[in-house]
Amino acid sequence: RNEEALGLGERVLADRERLLGPDHPATLTARANLAVSYRSVGRNLEALDLREWVLADMERLLGP
Repeated sequence: RNEEALGLGERVLADRERLLGPDHPATLTARANLAVSYRSVGRNLEALDLREWVLADMERLLGP
């Protein structure tokens, strides 16, 4: 089921990026959620990279 969730999370992120843009709060949330899914299937480096990307975008958009 984790693999199913991962596929769904990837599709949600792609849709939100396409419809809302990369800086929309819902897109950032989808990206953070996908990082959790990556971690749950053992893709820890990808999860870490994605979380760092989310953090950098949030700091850029919202301030430190």
